[in-house]
This record gives sequence, C-alpha cells and structure tokens, in this order.
Amino acid sequence: MPRLAVAAFDGDGLQLFHALSGQLRILDAQLTNLGIPNPDAEDDNWSQLLDIFARTLLHPEMHCSFGVTFSKDGHLAAVALNKMNAEIRAVAPESVSAATWARSHYNASVLCLSSNYTGASAASDILEAFFLTPFGTRARDHYLTNLLSTIRPLPAESLSQSPPVPFPKIHHRREEDVPNNEAGIG
Repeated sequence: MPRLAVAAFDGDGLQLFHALSGQLRILDAQLTNLGIPNPDAEDDNWSQLLDIFARTLLHPEMHCSFGVTFSKDGHLAAVALNKMNAEIRAVAPESVSAATWARSHYNASVLCLSSNYTGASAASDILEAFFLTPFGTRARDHYLTNLLSTIRPLPAESLSQSPPVPFPKIHHRREEDVPNNEAGIG
C-alpha cells in the first residue's frame, strides 16, 4: 500500500481535496495529511506548507512514495516543489495523457492538481491515471530520469557572470553585401 503525502494549499484546493478524498481512499493509499489552510487566515502560508510537504516526502522515516497537492494553481506548486529538491519530480498535468506520460517516462512522484485548470471530474481521471501508471521499463525512460538526476542548481555567484558563448558567431551576409548576380537582381 503506497503512502501519500497530501496537502491543500488554499480554499480552492481544499474544495478539490474534499471532492477527491474518497477516490484517494479507493486507491488503497495510506494518507499523511499535512494540512489544510485556515480559511480565516490572511496568509495561506504557502512557503511553510511547501517546506513541510517537501520534507515529509524526503524524510526516510515517513516512507511516502508519492505526494498530491491540491491548489488553485497546480503549476505554481509543481515549480516550487521542483525548485526545493532535485529528488522531487512534481508535475501539474491537465490531462490523463500528460499524467500517464509524466509517470511512465519521468517517474514523477508528486501530482499537483489545480482547480483552475481541471474540474473535479477531470482531476479524478488524472489522479487515477497517475497512480495506476507504473514507471516505464524502456531504457529511454531510465535515461531520462538519470538525465534529470544530473541537473544541479547554478551557484549563486555564477548568475552574475555572462554565460559562455556555445558557438562562434556566424556572419550572415546582408542583401546589400551580395553582388547583384548572386541576389538574383539584374
């Protein structure tokens, strides 16, 4: 039985969570509910909840195989989680095929569902596809996940430097530099 870290990040995510909570139980998953926002709070505490969510996923004693976030904007949650740690592979698919692709080819481990981009019915199908799709068995799938594992954040001091030029400049001739007979004139 997989163990899931689950969190709703805002009021819209909470509604989506309630709409899909029965399906999470049907998937025979053990839930670690990390919290829901306080509807009366001015600040949704996104960064704090994201930090708790990421630490729970990565903590060896928590044994969380997967994570699911529910929010108004799933893409924001996916980008933030991917930025936090290279071992987290969060995706915010808007279709069943995108969810299946992310699981089978990239071994995505966190599904970030969005109330803005998917309704409860589509989110239900995406959730099921994500958790019922195994990681791919093709060599290409393993190559892609290994490639993702080699990407490291840029050191802060390198961000102020000019990037290296990968290719020499190519001189493009302007039309006025081309003799008349080559340009098709005259």
